[in-house]
This record gives sequence, C-alpha cells and structure tokens, in this order.
Amino acid sequence: MPTLAQCARLAVAFGGGGLATYAIRESASNEYTDTADLHTNVILASPQWAGTTAAVVAVAAVAMIQRRQSPPGAVIAAIAGTLILAAPKVLSMANTPSVTVNAIGAGLLLAAASFPAIGHRDRLISLVLGITMAMMFFGTIGTWMAPTERWMDALPGDPFTVSLPLPLPLLLVIAIVLALAAITTSPSSVGVHTRAVAVGMALPAVYLVLYATLSSRGSGTVSWTVGVGLATAITLTAAWWLGPIGRLFLAGLAGAAATVNTLYMAGTAWWLVSALAVLLGIAAGRRYPRAMVVCGVVLMTLCTATALLPEVVTEIFYVAVQPAAVALTVTAILSTGPIYPAATISAATIPVSMTFFAVSAPREAINYARETMEPAAQVIVVDSPLMSGVVVATIVAALSSITLLLLQRRHRAVLAQR
Repeated sequence: MPTLAQCARLAVAFGGGGLATYAIRESASNEYTDTADLHTNVILASPQWAGTTAAVVAVAAVAMIQRRQSPPGAVIAAIAGTLILAAPKVLSMANTPSVTVNAIGAGLLLAAASFPAIGHRDRLISLVLGITMAMMFFGTIGTWMAPTERWMDALPGDPFTVSLPLPLPLLLVIAIVLALAAITTSPSSVGVHTRAVAVGMALPAVYLVLYATLSSRGSGTVSWTVGVGLATAITLTAAWWLGPIGRLFLAGLAGAAATVNTLYMAGTAWWLVSALAVLLGIAAGRRYPRAMVVCGVVLMTLCTATALLPEVVTEIFYVAVQPAAVALTVTAILSTGPIYPAATISAATIPVSMTFFAVSAPREAINYARETMEPAAQVIVVDSPLMSGVVVATIVAALSSITLLLLQRRHRAVLAQR
C-alpha cells in the first residue's frame, strides 16, 4: 500500500502536469481569424505557437535540471514560471506578446513539476496522465470559467492587461507546492536521452512551420491534409529512428489525432465514469504492460473513428473508453524499459504542440470566441469537425498503431538475437 507521502507526490505530479498543460492551451488568443494581412500576428497568438513555445521550453528545462540533478533548478523553474505567468496581469502588455510570455511560464511550471518524477516510474506515469487528461478534458474544464479577455485588437477604452490562464492565487499555490516538492526530493541519477530530447525540441518547431504554411485555421481542406501528412510522416520516421523510446512519440501522435473530437461534459456521474475508466486503464497497464501497449493505441484509434458514427456512440466512447485507452497506453509504455523524463515530456506534449486536429481541423463554421456552455438537456456533447478531418485523424492514429506494432516486433527481434 502506498503511504500518504507517496500519494501526495503522485497528486503533485498529476496536478502539476495537468495545470501546466491547461495553462499552455489557455494562453492562446480568443481570436481565430486568419486573414492575409494579419497572418503572422495570428500565428503568434495561436494555440499552436503557445504549444510549440511551451513544449520547447519544458523539454529544454527538464533536460538541464535532469543533467544537473539540481533541486534548486526546479525551485527556480517553479518560481520563475509563476512570475512569468503573472506578468501580463501587472504589466501593460498586448495580447500577442502575452501568449508567448504565458507559454514560457507554463513550460517552466511543467519542467518544475517533472523534477520530482525523475527516477520514479509511478510519479512519471502520474505526471504524463495529468498532461494528457488536461488536453482530453480541456473543453469541459473551459466551460466552468468565463471566457478569457484575450483579443488581438483592442477597442478604445479597453484595459491594457490581459487575463491570466490560471487565477493568481492558484498560481501562487502551485509555485509553493512545486518548490516544496523539489526541495524534499532526493536527486536521482537518470541519463538524458540526447537523441530523444533533440527530436522532442525539433518536432514542435516542424509542427509550427507546417501549421503556419499549410494547416492553420485559414487553410483549405487539401492544404490542411498535406500539412498533417507531412507532420505524421516526420513523426513516424523520428519514432522509428529512436527505437523503443519512440513508442512514446507514437502514442503522443495518436493522442494528438484523438483531439480532433472535443468533449464537453457536465454532471458528476459522468466524471465518475471517466475516473473509473482511468483507474481501470492504469490497472490493466500495470498488470499486462507488454501486451497492452498496442491495445491502448488501437482503442484510441477506434475512439477517434467513432465521430463517423451516430453522436451517442462518440459520446460514450469519449467518456468511458478514451480515458481508459490513454491511461492504458501511458501506463503500459512507462511500466517497461528505462525511463527518460525529458524524452517522456517531449512525447507527452505532442497533443499540445501539434494542434492540427484540436484547433485547425476543417469545420463548417468558425467560432471566433470560446463561449461557456449553458445548461442544456444534453449533459455530454462531442464537437467534431467535417468528416474529412475525422477520416484523416483516424488514418493518422491507425498509422501510429501499425508503426508501434512493427517497432515492438523489431525490438523483440533485436533482443532475441542477443
């Protein structure tokens, strides 16, 4: 039985990863127009830019802290991340630069949350689950809050400050908790997987270039599909080149594809169903890690494809099956083989740094601002793009599953020859 202290550290890892990831997604602008004369400014205020910036900062900071095995480094990251996130509230700052500032702060918070997980498999699993669950339930969490005032163009009389991605009191609590967790954590000697870190920092930059040139919100379906195809091919190639650790990147790619459908959920009962599904996924992943890796990604592929079926099927799968599939995949992969925190963070943030599915998938109409969900008869809503977007996302997830299976077989063959 885990002790109270162990449970507390698992909760810190889960909460730190989840809140930092939510701050990354919430850093972006409310405005999604994409006209030719404002294209550059729109990209710099987009969720893609925020995700790329935060992912690169987080991976670089984790690699540095891990290499130095330095608790003070994690404390500095927690404090600096909080101060940077709070800066737009106290400084006169326009929306576009505030997106970058918030993303840097959120990336540092994610790095600080990662330090106590170095060398501890269970904490690393908890951290990655926090990251993935924040992406999965981002739409639902957003309905609890008023829309943030973060617009690119200011009108006469508008305030110069922009809203924070997280309330200031919560940011202070996060900083204190993460700093205490870092101070009370004994440094663990774990190697830095240099190639995986390099890939983890290069992929977000590649995604950003492809998003800006081919797959932004203003792109057509054909252009968007080409951008997704190139990003997928590059990610699959990188994962194959990395070997066994590439499984993390394949799972991250499948997770990014699954965000093509956004879940909005109300009601405690449905939250309990999702929580139970997560626990079942963790239990199965721990019990049968080697057999469940591919199974989890296949389930994620099926969940993505359900958007082609009647809406009630999609809702059931995204409430009860998708959380279990993500937990199953994460737990199974991280329960076997060596653990590399920086590489794990770089793979876990792919759904954040590759927003082709969550943000720019082809839709019939574009909402220029996120609105709170009013109480309605339906307590579950899954927002899906055009059928072409769902088909492309399903193909990407399926390719991840196939590549993962082939990668597993290659690894077993190599081990058999030794």
